[in-house]
Amino acid sequence: LRARLGADQGDEWLGDGPGAAALRFLVGREEPAAALPLERAPEEARVELTEALVSEEAGGATYPTLVAQLRLRVLEREARELERQMAAAERGGDPAAVTLLQRRKMALDEEIRRWRAEAAGRKVD
Repeated sequence: LRARLGADQGDEWLGDGPGAAALRFLVGREEPAAALPLERAPEEARVELTEALVSEEAGGATYPTLVAQLRLRVLEREARELERQMAAAERGGDPAAVTLLQRRKMALDEEIRRWRAEAAGRKVD
C-alpha cells in the first residue's frame, strides 16, 4: 500500500479532501496505527484519522487496514457524488450522461468492494 500511495499516480489515486489528507499523512509513518501522532497530522486530516482509528472496524488497526479504511471513505464519498450526478442527469433528461455515470459507478462499486475486503483483512483478487 505504501508503494501505491507514494507512486507517481498517487495524487490521482488519493483524490482531494480530508480523507486524502489523512492518507498522505500516513505515507511516511513508521509507527503502529494505534501510536500515530495525530497532533502532527494536518488539521483537515485529524478528524478523519481519529474516526478511522476509533471505529468499530479499526479495533487494533494495522497500517494497511487503516489505509484501506481511509481509502474506502474517500471512494464512498465519490460514489455518493456520482449518485447525485446521475439523479441530476436523469432529471435533466440526459440518457448519455446517465449511461456514462452508471458505468463509472459500477467500476467504483467494484473498487469499493475490494477495499472493503482489504479493510476487513481479507485479500481479494
